[in-house]
Amino acid sequence: FAAAHTLPAIAVGVALLSVGEMAFLPVLPAVVARLAPDALRGAYQGVYQSGWGLASAVGPVAGGLLLARGGPATLWTAASALAALATVGILAVRLGDEEAV
Repeated sequence: FAAAHTLPAIAVGVALLSVGEMAFLPVLPAVVARLAPDALRGAYQGVYQSGWGLASAVGPVAGGLLLARGGPATLWTAASALAALATVGILAVRLGDEEAV
């Protein structure tokens, strides 16, 4: 989105984001359940869902502040950095899971 300066470019970005969410989000609760020990599945799901709640509350405020104070480039740079950090975390969990098999 940082490079999108026209409505069609923004629409393409939103479409790609939506496809990614449709592919990724339904799988996440199953991944959390698979990673959790049997006795702690409920607790793991609770923490996972709490993370979504916190992100839904803090994300718009933090994003709005970044946009207002730093502009679009700052907002999307921060979002990209968070996405890269999440990718590293997911890959670390994935690689650790493969070693356990």
